[in-house]
Amino acid sequence: MVNDIQMPTAQPVTPPTSPPQRWSLLPPGYLKININGAFKKDFKIGAWGFLVRDHEGSAALAGAGNLGQVHDALLAETMACKQALEAAEHFGTSQVIMETDSS
Repeated sequence: MVNDIQMPTAQPVTPPTSPPQRWSLLPPGYLKININGAFKKDFKIGAWGFLVRDHEGSAALAGAGNLGQVHDALLAETMACKQALEAAEHFGTSQVIMETDSS
């Protein structure tokens, strides 16, 4: 006697998707600073950038630059933060919300 065992057909698994992040209103008097650092491991060099947005989401200030020798991506991200905060201070802004994609 032959047993015919039928296996269920595998169904594709769809990963859960999170809703896209949307701009949310800032507290009065605050600016939002998005920062990013870049790191090229092979050459141990990096870069930084930032964008400052006002309470309506419009760009108010931006900056970017190259870094010479850096140890890792965290240092590049830290330099982006430093540059952004110095620029905000230069323009008289002290109430900021920082955002980064660094983990």
